[in-house]
Amino acid sequence: MSSPSLSHPPIIQTVFGIKWVKTLSPAQLLQLSERYKPSFPGQKKKFEYKQSINPDASAKLPPPLIRDMGFVLSSTDSKRSLLLLEDSLAFSIGGPYSDWDVAIDQFYKTISVASDILNDLQVQGFFTRFVNLITCEQPFSVETYFKFNPFVPLGERKVRIRGLSTAYSLQSVTIPSLGATVRLFEKSISPISVDFVCDIEINKTLTMLCATLISDKPRFEEIRSFKNDIFFGSFTDTLLDQFGIKR
Repeated sequence: MSSPSLSHPPIIQTVFGIKWVKTLSPAQLLQLSERYKPSFPGQKKKFEYKQSINPDASAKLPPPLIRDMGFVLSSTDSKRSLLLLEDSLAFSIGGPYSDWDVAIDQFYKTISVASDILNDLQVQGFFTRFVNLITCEQPFSVETYFKFNPFVPLGERKVRIRGLSTAYSLQSVTIPSLGATVRLFEKSISPISVDFVCDIEINKTLTMLCATLISDKPRFEEIRSFKNDIFFGSFTDTLLDQFGIKR
């Protein structure tokens, strides 16, 4: 049975990405950024970033882990971007997409540009993110718009929603071979409405050479189906009708 469709979906960003078994060197990252320059000429930004490796906020934090560097590249119109990190590559499409196959083909077309650099790299995972902007009219109540309970904490990871008295949290969903995290963040609140960003991230473990990924171009239909199950299973008919659901 196919999933319902939406005439005006709330998605504002779609991400397809791969994770490497072995981290890339600064020289490899620089080489990749140069190769992608013609396809993403709008912006090239080199940066260093830090990441704490201790998830327990109550414990004394060790010195931050310094990650070497990364590059953010974007198309001239800023609708497409590429994030190159030492452990991953992520291709992003801004705004709604009309078709899964068209979107994933854009991803394969993009990574194929640097196939001679990427072919021998070992892939350990594929991931997607679907970022949605959700507007809920006031007076707001969880039961009116959401089927899952975003108030249930996952460990100690919580996001405080300004103007609301309860902490919204992350929710994890898993099925065999796939894992998903649903993040709900308040973007803005007014007397008229509350805007949320709902970020659905799905990860799939796989082991193959990047050359195989590029040549076989797997469609990852199980991810597409899982994403739809999560999306349509998370929101009430009141909210889905707002997106123009076609059952």
